[in-house]
Amino acid sequence: MTSARLELDNWDKASIALPFGRGCVLWSEPLHVRRCADAREMGLIALDIAGQLDDLHATAHRLLARR
Repeated sequence: MTSARLELDNWDKASIALPFGRGCVLWSEPLHVRRCADAREMGLIALDIAGQLDDLHATAHRLLARR
């Protein structure tokens, strides 16, 4: 996430970083998926990953809002 960015109005709300802004790089713990995971388990894992990404994104916004 960068403070200078173009936010796209698409399904995933992606953004394009622009030069001369402040940046923030965050990451989570490794994500593990069992090789034999069924469709239900994959769905639960997908929800967990989406939640973790939402949390990281919100944290990055908070960190960049500080001056």
